[in-house]
Amino acid sequence: MNTNVAERGWFDTLKDRLNLDGLMQKLKLSKDKLIEIGIYLGIGFLTGFLIRRFSKYIIVFLLFIAGIVVLHQLNVIKIVVDWDKFQEVFGIQVVQPAEGGLFATYWSWIKTNFLVVISFLIGFSVGLKVG
Repeated sequence: MNTNVAERGWFDTLKDRLNLDGLMQKLKLSKDKLIEIGIYLGIGFLTGFLIRRFSKYIIVFLLFIAGIVVLHQLNVIKIVVDWDKFQEVFGIQVVQPAEGGLFATYWSWIKTNFLVVISFLIGFSVGLKVG
């Protein structure tokens, strides 16, 4: 038995067969970006799976929220949220929107994080299919 040869795991074997290092260099991906893509893929899958599995409850919840908004607009009930306190409690930093508005801000984030968005959409569609 040769003890000088280091044991290689299944991940190392898979990485060599798929040539992930070469692919990562071609796409200019770092390990952090690859992990982020994997996380968004998982979040997309989980979101699609839960939406498919619990769609009835989600629809009822959205109708309930819509009813509360309608009652608020008709001045039947009054809802007040202290956004400054909310941001302070959750540690949310206020970001000024870009000049083009909120849609332009989202669109620039999508263009910057194209691979992350695509991985989320793939995970979401697989989650919908499986759920």
